[in-house]
Amino acid sequence: SRRGCTFDENEFIAPIFDGNGNPDDLSQSSNGYYTRQQMIELLKYAKSKGVKVIPEIETPAHARAALVAMKARYNKYAATDMAMAEQYKMWDDNDKSVYTSAQSYHDNVLNVAHEGVFNFVYKVVDELEKMWKDAGLKLDIVHLGGDEVPKGSWDASPDIQALMKAKGLKDAHEVSEYFISRVTEHLAQKGIKAGGWQEVGLDHPDSHNATVAPRFAMVNAWSTVGSRANIPYRLANAGYPTILSNVTNFYVDMAYTWHQYDKGLHWGGYCDEYASWFAQPYDVYRSERYDYNGVALDVLKSAEGKTPLQKPENIIGVQGQLWSETIRDFDQVQYYMLPKIFGLALRGWDAKPEWDDAKPETYI
Repeated sequence: SRRGCTFDENEFIAPIFDGNGNPDDLSQSSNGYYTRQQMIELLKYAKSKGVKVIPEIETPAHARAALVAMKARYNKYAATDMAMAEQYKMWDDNDKSVYTSAQSYHDNVLNVAHEGVFNFVYKVVDELEKMWKDAGLKLDIVHLGGDEVPKGSWDASPDIQALMKAKGLKDAHEVSEYFISRVTEHLAQKGIKAGGWQEVGLDHPDSHNATVAPRFAMVNAWSTVGSRANIPYRLANAGYPTILSNVTNFYVDMAYTWHQYDKGLHWGGYCDEYASWFAQPYDVYRSERYDYNGVALDVLKSAEGKTPLQKPENIIGVQGQLWSETIRDFDQVQYYMLPKIFGLALRGWDAKPEWDDAKPETYI
């Protein structure tokens, strides 16, 4: 809940994008948290406005805050109560794995060989359930993240190697399958569906998909640039309820233009006010009109040799993303969102516009 200048992160963690180094300055977006009661009131308010809140427990990657916090907890109890200290232990003391996350971290992945990982996730789910109940709601979906586990995260972990041997797992991908399968099974037993980013549903055997896909309420296809444009259809065809969250169409924190002073990111290209309107959920290859460098694509050939959509019933919606690491004030929120979200709303309402069936050669 606090970020600031620190050498050991025992009391708080270091900021990455925002913050002035003062962990007590609540005017900074990098500091602060919702109390339990504030969260309950937020849920009630959302319900009154017809908004459904879906919590996300980002695992097993993007989990550095949890790791740092649980290490501090471990240190607190280690001298007096080792059982208490190890209750939420989520790392391998002898791990020599070397990796770098998309955010340049080298220590943001949970070691899923430890029961502490599952204890932690299940505890968070239990606490969320209680808050939803106190708000007069039923917690029926928990998003598990599952994205961007860096290559090499578990390669030199003795505990992971022992897990692989015990469970007959061949590689890191199967370790991820083990984790997702186990957590979604726990959620299913509680009557809760899972959500996840695209990685949770990619490149699995049919036997895994047959068991795990029905446990999901939603899987978000997000990294869809270039050769990855087929990911939404790969997910849908594998049986996962798929939400189009394409960076090329629906990441509103992407810059509008190539201008050097235009605010926003550009790792997935550029997203202007037309990008969301151009999205075609049932003809997704026509959704991207320009490549990463802003060069117009040939929509006449956009679908050639690419995965066809075989199960359109599994394309269940669209979702816009506004990540906050580049945001400093509400004016910037408005600049990013408007008018981009109008196309998002339209495509959610009208997933197959009349011009969807128009021959590409008639496009202007």
